[in-house]
Amino acid sequence: MLARFKKKKNAKGDHSLSEVEIISTTTDQIHSLSVKGQHRLVIAYLHPDCPNPESIMRSIGQKFSDIPNRLVLMSAGILGGNELYNQTATSRQVLLHFFPKSLIGNITHFEIPVSQDSEAIERSISSLVRVPFDIDPRDTFGLIYFPGLTASESYFCDAILNSSVSPTHLIGGSAGGKLDFSQADVFFNEKQHSNKCVLLYCKLTPEYHYDIFRTHNFKPTNLFLMLLISKNRVELSKPSISTIVGKQ
Repeated sequence: MLARFKKKKNAKGDHSLSEVEIISTTTDQIHSLSVKGQHRLVIAYLHPDCPNPESIMRSIGQKFSDIPNRLVLMSAGILGGNELYNQTATSRQVLLHFFPKSLIGNITHFEIPVSQDSEAIERSISSLVRVPFDIDPRDTFGLIYFPGLTASESYFCDAILNSSVSPTHLIGGSAGGKLDFSQADVFFNEKQHSNKCVLLYCKLTPEYHYDIFRTHNFKPTNLFLMLLISKNRVELSKPSISTIVGKQ
């Protein structure tokens, strides 16, 4: 998930990275949390074994009602906080990311029905998505999360490329949950979605920009990993993958 943004070189003041505030807490401590500053977005990641996601959604909505965009996600596992892999975490753990108004100047959100029908999704996008500000890929990105059981990510990507919406980078993924595949929902502003994705267009303030995390995050070695993908079944999200590991 996005956690740091860089100030532009010609921006006034400190050129240091703007930290997104990250808090690791538990469900029974949400009501007592104290967060500094004003925020435009909060994202909460829930433990896979969270006993009552709906109750936590309501607690976050009550505690942070002053934050206009509140996104709660069931996860398949929580990374970050006090421990990277959170091996000692209990089912009550919640990881919260707070995005300040000094960083994100504007957000508009859409809740779009999803399925395994690209044409139906395209019609929904074209009729629902009306972004009230200029979409510039240099300062605007789409933050999108899908209900995990819809297997609709590829269909949505095809649909939005063919829609009338101006293109920009999409960042996000799918909600997780227990491995029993009983529930993998997305919650936005106290609404629960099992068949709608949540799409937020985020426009940074003029002082900041973002970069795409690409191949420059590692150093080349003489080892290589090759993936051979065949017989891809998009509707099941189950490609056939063969792995080859070797040395140059």
